Amino acid sequence: QSQFLQESQDEEQIQKFAKYLYNLELYDLAAEEYERLLYLNKSNPEHLKYLIKSYRGASNIDKLRSRISKIELTDPEIVNEYIYALMLESLNDEAGDIYQKHITYFGPEKQNKIGFDLALANKDWSKSTDQFSSLSLAEKMKYEPLINQIKGAKYKSPTTAAILSGIIPGSGRIYVKDNVDGIISLIFVASTAYQSYRRFNQKGTKSVAGWIYGGVSLGFYISNIYGSYQSAKLYNNNIDKELHAKSLDFIRLD
Repeated sequence: QSQFLQESQDEEQIQKFAKYLYNLELYDLAAEEYERLLYLNKSNPEHLKYLIKSYRGASNIDKLRSRISKIELTDPEIVNEYIYALMLESLNDEAGDIYQKHITYFGPEKQNKIGFDLALANKDWSKSTDQFSSLSLAEKMKYEPLINQIKGAKYKSPTTAAILSGIIPGSGRIYVKDNVDGIISLIFVASTAYQSYRRFNQKGTKSVAGWIYGGVSLGFYISNIYGSYQSAKLYNNNIDKELHAKSLDFIRLD
């Protein structure tokens, strides 16, 4: 009986220390303490829950997976923690699979929330804005600034950028706010084209320099069109990266 009492006291002290570390966001250290607690008492669901939370906070997906593989996922809170931990590691397909396998664990409101966050994690902005209306009032207030930013994102058309640069070299890059490269492209194409024109004007079609400058100018012209197309795609990708980073900041709080 005295040994049991001592073990209970030890468990209580370790639990206090583990929670202290967790609240300080020292998740790696907290996880070690919760592992000790589970060794002392495997039947306490709170120990396991906070161990999963600690591994998630520490972004230690390998240890989290190892621990999950040893248990049967029957606790909705643990399933929820695992899903969000996977999302934060960009393992969205795996997170989606886990969610679908355990979807019945969650009520309609929670299902809407997880589905919404999965859409954000996958950078599916159209789906996330559609699902925004299904969130609770509190969640709508929380996510409204992000949704407004998503709706207000101004993407550039790669095709338009290419066409503009085909009409006026460099203008496609300026369209995607790459002003310096746009001006440089215009100068290179215009200067080489002008040199080609001068040589042909002086010696006609037999001008070797005219053909050389013309070939260089054509090369710059074509690469400028392709570069403008790629610049627009890069511009859009940067918008997506910024929105995705902000989305993960929100998801990290859940």
